[in-house]
Amino acid sequence: MYRFIVLMAFLLHCGYEFPTSYESVDGNKVRPIAVIFDNNGMPEGAPRDTMTVKTYFGGEPVKAITWSYLYNSNSSDTIQLQKIIVPGTYEEYTGTNTDSIIFRLVIPDSFIRNEFTKIQSFGALVPEYISSTFSTALIQRKPGDVLDFLDLLSSGPSRAQNADSLFRFLAGDSNADFKTVLPYILQIFSVYLKIHAVINGKYEMESSLTVRYNAKLRYLGSYIPVNMNQKIEKMYLYRVKGDKESFESGKDIIDAIYDLAMVDSIPYEKGCSYFLEVVRKDPQDSAFSMSGFRDLENHTCEWFMQDNNKLNASDRNCFKIKYEMSRTSLVKINMPSNPVNRTFLVWCVMYDYFIGERLRPVGFSMQCFKETFVDAK
Repeated sequence: MYRFIVLMAFLLHCGYEFPTSYESVDGNKVRPIAVIFDNNGMPEGAPRDTMTVKTYFGGEPVKAITWSYLYNSNSSDTIQLQKIIVPGTYEEYTGTNTDSIIFRLVIPDSFIRNEFTKIQSFGALVPEYISSTFSTALIQRKPGDVLDFLDLLSSGPSRAQNADSLFRFLAGDSNADFKTVLPYILQIFSVYLKIHAVINGKYEMESSLTVRYNAKLRYLGSYIPVNMNQKIEKMYLYRVKGDKESFESGKDIIDAIYDLAMVDSIPYEKGCSYFLEVVRKDPQDSAFSMSGFRDLENHTCEWFMQDNNKLNASDRNCFKIKYEMSRTSLVKINMPSNPVNRTFLVWCVMYDYFIGERLRPVGFSMQCFKETFVDAK
């Protein structure tokens, strides 16, 4: 389930099979590492919001890339992404450890409305198991009427004092409490803006940006959930005496520890095991499910490693992440027989997830380091 969530965030359709495991990066094939959306720290946006999009790639250098997006999920027609990219913001950074492309885009004003133009009533969008949460009059409203209410509230905090009366009019119920039902409504009107890219003429990538009103309505109070991007504070490499399959900080004796942001070479000692760990900086965000419960999000990781020594990743003599650990914050490196003077790239993508909230935006963080093992003597 957790791996599926990450793959939904950036899907690669390459027309070839990965020779080993997903986390091993070949130097002759493009591998998307992460697509990170940023709206003042949030991986989500509302209509008219400006988002920063950061894409990171490993493996084969990115030489050419074309972008498009789907106008809505009811159509297979794509539109050039350039139409919503802010002029002058598109930058490509190549020739480094991680090729990256960064740009800013504006979410179209009518993007959410276009998704529901053919829906006759709000009730047609409401799951049956929560239909009793809404008044009969609200169920019968057109989706556009509810979106008018959300647009009005999103125009600014000055509307907050009239929010109760506006919602009671919309719901046809003088006792209606919009604080109770608004988190459900926001999920019902959440949609995906799907961005598609073709890299080097043959690799296809798709990423989904959640568009919803939460970011503009969070001024109403903490009952409006928003998600924040993760932040990786540190990445450490541990050297542990002996052939260890696992490692517990504070239990196993650490022979050496390296902050990878501070070093670019690691002394190699025979008869030791090597582990990587990332440490998350931020506290957990909360989320609200369609079944009506609120809880804290969870976090997991995706690791990638590339051996820079002109070897195919299927070679058993390559640097690799131990597969069974590759979704955790602490992983083991499967070492080549002689790693001295050999260089590798390692990426860790940390992301959050919460099961039960419809189209919840996924918060991401990524770090990459290039390291060389050297003779300890």
